[in-house]
Amino acid sequence: MYGQAAMPRARASCLSHDQATMSEIDRSTNSCCDQGSRLSTLASPQNPWVAMMVQLQPVKTTKTATRTTRRMGWLRDDEVGAGCVPDVMRTMTCEVMVWGTVADTVPCMHDGFGGLLKRWRSVRRLSQEALAFEAEISTRHLSCLETGKAKPSREMVLLLSSALSLELRERNVMLGSAGFAPVYTAQRLESLEMAPVRKAIDLLLQKQEPYGALVVDRVWNVLRMNQGALRLFRHFAPNAPDDPRVATNVVRSALHPQGLKPAIVNWVEVALFALERLEHECAMYPDDVERQALLADLRTDPGVAMLSVSAMPRSSQPVSLVHLKRGDDEVRLFTMITTIGTPLDVTAQELAVETYFPADDATARWFERAEG
Repeated sequence: MYGQAAMPRARASCLSHDQATMSEIDRSTNSCCDQGSRLSTLASPQNPWVAMMVQLQPVKTTKTATRTTRRMGWLRDDEVGAGCVPDVMRTMTCEVMVWGTVADTVPCMHDGFGGLLKRWRSVRRLSQEALAFEAEISTRHLSCLETGKAKPSREMVLLLSSALSLELRERNVMLGSAGFAPVYTAQRLESLEMAPVRKAIDLLLQKQEPYGALVVDRVWNVLRMNQGALRLFRHFAPNAPDDPRVATNVVRSALHPQGLKPAIVNWVEVALFALERLEHECAMYPDDVERQALLADLRTDPGVAMLSVSAMPRSSQPVSLVHLKRGDDEVRLFTMITTIGTPLDVTAQELAVETYFPADDATARWFERAEG
């Protein structure tokens, strides 16, 4: 504890330490900053899965409540381009539901920036000394920031967020807790600004033919897919599930009895890998409402609830395979995930292209026959 006489000096010391600006960080953040605007919405709130579509009656995107009628059915081949699948719109007002903004990650109640900083340091299991060393600041100054005796500059918030390896979405939350506007936009995938990203995605989906490929967001909602993925899912999961969320989410589809589960021979192994990845993401981002909700919902299924990640099976294979079988048709696949290497937008960072490759010649021949 500081004495009464020493407190002003300590506070001044903490504040003066934070006055040094980092021009390089400032230049990089200014290039993507629009401090006067809120984050725009992420690409479609509910994104149709590979072999499903929702046909909507004409809907006006106004700020009044709109209702839509939906009819589920398979996509025809001529309705699928290089991964262009129609979006699903929510039957709610756009004023009530904001999708893909910083509001999607709702942090627990903290005492402003200092409380949030301390929580993230705890989540990352870092001591004050370790985080201060990583951020190249003094431990004393970090302590002042956590206790609120010092107020951070915008550059300091970004520096500490980087040292904590936070996603861009969470960095915006950190900035907001310190009283700063978000610097990272969240453009819709269909926006003009995202045109180069869409072009790259469409190229990946097209070049992956005849094998499957799809685009997902951070909670594994399907945004786009190619015809190879459409043929794969349409064949091994021919019946439309009662719950449309199963058809629009890769993890739900793999684990749900009305999804791909009946066709997955090594379902336990596939489910354990999916749960391990999701549990790791939830542990890294405990305030991410959507990730936590997905994991909790999956755990309500009795077959999933009994699984334990600690029981992960051992294998002599270099990669984990997905073994699908329906009737006489049988395929073995492994996946590769591609992400954007240098994202400066929330949506761009959270996009991932999951591509499926044949693990044997028989699987390759199946895809070739299915294409013909």
